[in-house]
Amino acid sequence: PNVNARESTSDKIKEANEIMSALGDWQGEDPATGFHLIRRPDGRVLKVADLVDDDGPRRDKVIGALKNPAHRNDRDHVDIIIALGMAKEGFDWIWCEHALTVGYRSSLTEIIQIIGRATRDAPGKASARFTNLIAEPDASQELVVDALNDTLKAIAASLLMEQVLAPRFDFTPKDLGPKPGFDYGPAGYQEDGKHANVGFNEKTGQFHMEIKGLVTPSSPEAKRICQEDLNEIITAFVQDKTVVERGIFDDETAPQELTQLRMGKIVRDRFPELTDEDQEAVRQHAVAALNMTQKAKAMAAGVDDPELKGST
Repeated sequence: PNVNARESTSDKIKEANEIMSALGDWQGEDPATGFHLIRRPDGRVLKVADLVDDDGPRRDKVIGALKNPAHRNDRDHVDIIIALGMAKEGFDWIWCEHALTVGYRSSLTEIIQIIGRATRDAPGKASARFTNLIAEPDASQELVVDALNDTLKAIAASLLMEQVLAPRFDFTPKDLGPKPGFDYGPAGYQEDGKHANVGFNEKTGQFHMEIKGLVTPSSPEAKRICQEDLNEIITAFVQDKTVVERGIFDDETAPQELTQLRMGKIVRDRFPELTDEDQEAVRQHAVAALNMTQKAKAMAAGVDDPELKGST
């Protein structure tokens, strides 16, 4: 748990050690990776990465082993990762099937990021789970109320899984052609270049939409981000203090200042390893997804032509 949470004993090292003790008998550390080796009662040896330990060189070795591209496709490289802040964006473990948090996380961005650790596509990975453990209150009425509020908030956060697991939009530049599996309506896909084609895949629930001038991601990592991480980017954008203050209270703020400058800064800060072109592609995809979500919400509320404060 977060060290300030009600569930915490304020001793994170002890808590991490207790988790490992509950898993089985400690057999030492792997000298190459720094992973803890824990033998289960059934004889299986688990490889556990501890990112809670503050020892710099030791934690750097563990992080380096987790980020080693040579083991990205190795399902058996590590079995369990114990982390605090690093669980949000410190590693990209595609094989993670279960994200378990101890204590309620008040930040929507943090919840989305933690859920995202378990929702990476991997061969043979058919399901993912997000579990949030909440402390049981004692007899104090005040604590009961607080704990109940935390529980309800945690349930609401868990409902975000539906949106995180199933991205709804697939954006491409105009005239790139139809995508297999999508229904483009009675007239089918229009190749005259005058229509912005929209297709729907009934099996996946996804929409394919064409956008004139859209920049497409070129690297595999940028393509993955556009497919899997747009929810995290959008959540960071809508919770950005400057975006909220300028977008709501300053009528003089141009939409482009928020969607281009602020969204661009968020993308650059989160993905500095991407090229400028890929960063722009990610930004445009995030803005497009945000605008389409706003449009859908307005239509559901009965607003025919909402004014969207945004532009790609």
